[in-house]
Amino acid sequence: NPNHAGAFLALCLPSMLRKKWCYSLPILFWGLFLAKSMGGIIPVIIGLIIFGFYKFGKKGFYILIALFLLSGAYL
Repeated sequence: NPNHAGAFLALCLPSMLRKKWCYSLPILFWGLFLAKSMGGIIPVIIGLIIFGFYKFGKKGFYILIALFLLSGAYL
């Protein structure tokens, strides 16, 4: 079921944001792309926007918003 796969990958996102594990983020995004479930993509986008705001401040927040709007236009 694509929705279950997308939800599972969205739940894995916080553990992938560690320093040594960040190299596995492309695998997570590739899995979300293959699942083709918006139920997993939307929570990941919201989580990354919040993470960018806390990690990089307003500058990172605006950059992530712009990137996600561009990627949303692609979807």
